[in-house]
Amino acid sequence: MQTIVTIDSGTPEDHPALASLYDEDGYLEISAWCLGNPVRNDYGVPGSPVWYEFEDIVVEKYEVNAVSYTTAEAKEKFGKDIEAAMWEICTEFAANEGEWE
Repeated sequence: MQTIVTIDSGTPEDHPALASLYDEDGYLEISAWCLGNPVRNDYGVPGSPVWYEFEDIVVEKYEVNAVSYTTAEAKEKFGKDIEAAMWEICTEFAANEGEWE
């Protein structure tokens, strides 16, 4: 499955680990194309609701302030630590709040 996850921030205090990515106006927008494995969940009783959660989420590519990067390109451009922070934020968002297609 695939989703687009967006960080839309107007202040570096929102994501201090990504402060160097903010533009000259103090704005940051990151989208990430993620893949994950859907896992069916329920409450374990007959008739309970059923939902899917995604596990083993990986990022295919990022778009940072309207410029696309593969994960390898992001590591090279921004450094390993910043790409890792982007990965963590985006995959957590995808697991908890993303809209999966």
